[in-house]
Order: sequence, then structure tokens, then C-alpha cells
Amino acid sequence: MRRAFLVVPMLLAALALVGSAHAVTIGWGCDAALGATDSTGAYLSGDKTTTADFSAGAYVQLMKQVGDLDPYLTGPDLVDDIVLDEGHIGYAAFGSGPADGRFWNAGRNVDIAVNDVLYVRAYSVPKADVASTPLGVLEIGVNDNLHAFLGNTVVDVMNPQSYYFNSLQTEVTIPEPATLLFLVPGLALWALKRKK
Repeated sequence: MRRAFLVVPMLLAALALVGSAHAVTIGWGCDAALGATDSTGAYLSGDKTTTADFSAGAYVQLMKQVGDLDPYLTGPDLVDDIVLDEGHIGYAAFGSGPADGRFWNAGRNVDIAVNDVLYVRAYSVPKADVASTPLGVLEIGVNDNLHAFLGNTVVDVMNPQSYYFNSLQTEVTIPEPATLLFLVPGLALWALKRKK
């Protein structure tokens, strides 16, 4: 019985230590000369500001990958990857004028663990415009300009730490599988009508 009384406090203490080890103050962004661009190579635009005004530039999110990567899903369609932080191009940059694809978010407390994969998902439009921008116009990116995935694997949990996502480039989205279910029958009907 005494052992049980000793085990419970030890387990609670261990859980407390594990929980606090995962809360990390994090900085994330890109080097000034290696900003985010659209599919044509033009810098994503934004205003340099120290406030999170999501209408002030193209939208960027810091993501934690869970299971398979969900690179092009948005809003309620997000499957299981977790949004850790968000901002816009130019956020937390100093001075005035265009941000030229640069972004830097700092001072956020996020829950991460060793072996987590962090990545940035960038949109070519401000946050408020993501849902209303049609597929084929909206650009989303998780890769660099060489089409390599820009993921950073957490190797230790310490405070503070920074992660860089350089040369991020958005690309035109492709319809999601659910959208294709509606598109394929429509194309089949169109083909039948053309045969007649």
C-alpha cells in the first residue's frame, strides 16, 4: 500500500516535467535574402508591421505534421496537421515599406517534442481571402523553389529556438479528391454529349 502512495506522486511529477519540457518559445521565418515567392518567382507581398494584421500581407502558418503531410488542405478541411502559429508576410519585420517575401514570427509558446516535423504553409493571398479564392488561382506552398519539402525535424526541446524556412515558393493548387468526385462525372457527361 505504501508503494502505491509513493508511485502516484512520482508519476505526477514525471508528467509535470514532460509537459513543461514541450512548451517552447519559438521563432520561425526566413532569411531576409531568401524570402517567399509565388509560382512565377515574384516575392509574396506584405507590409512590415509588428502587429498581426492578417490583411497586411500573404498568409503564412507554422504547422506541425501529424501522420501524412496535408500540404494543400485549408480551414475546416485540415485533416490532422496542427497549426502552431500564424502571421503574414512582413510580420515582425522592422522598418517600413514592402516586405519582399520576408516573414519572421517570434515569441510564441508552442507545444513540440523531439522528432516532430515543423513546416510553413504559405498562401498567395491574405488570410481573409483564402476561403473565397477559387482553386486554380489560389497558390499554396510548403516547398522551396527547387520543389524540396521545407520541413524541420525537432532534435531537442529547449528555450528559445529558431527555425528557418528559406526560399519558400507557392504553387497553383490542384483539386482535392472530394472536388474530383464532382468533376469527373461532369466531364463524363460532357464527353457523352459531344459524341451525340
